Amino acid sequence: MKRTILALAGATMICAGSIAFAADDGDVAATVAALLARADAAASEPGARAQLRADLIALERFGAHAADADDPRPQWRAAAKLDVEADYRGRVLGPAFRRGTIAPGGVARIEQQFLGGQRSSIAVSGVPGEGVTVSVRDPDDAAVCGGERAACSWLPLYTQRYTISVHNAAPHPARFYLVVD
Repeated sequence: MKRTILALAGATMICAGSIAFAADDGDVAATVAALLARADAAASEPGARAQLRADLIALERFGAHAADADDPRPQWRAAAKLDVEADYRGRVLGPAFRRGTIAPGGVARIEQQFLGGQRSSIAVSGVPGEGVTVSVRDPDDAAVCGGERAACSWLPLYTQRYTISVHNAAPHPARFYLVVD
């Protein structure tokens, strides 16, 4: 996978203990976030059972699992009449996801520990898709990733807790899926 280090005036961007990367097109977190949002939309569409089944199978193959008890996949499996989960492949733990709802102009904050020396990536996908972005700050409140982004990758130099903020710039409430890989 091609990794591009973000550069600022020709220097690698090192933000208080981490190295920021540009999000890859093949980024697992971004792909899983998009699959979750599409499955959420398909679950409420009467004629979208085939799409929902395909999205659920893809999520299982990525090894995506809920980071907390709020997991919509059992209801989606029942709606799609999908009895058997796909084989586990790829990463040992797979990407974890959380879902939530943000008021117009609101922010949801989540603390997450990331391992030093291991590439970390997060992605957010909103339902409906516009207006939801993500930013990350380290324990010293320095920006690791920010701005109007839907995905972010970086290499923490130390194992430490980071604050992930999901922003809703839309004029209406938005459901979101945050994927951490």
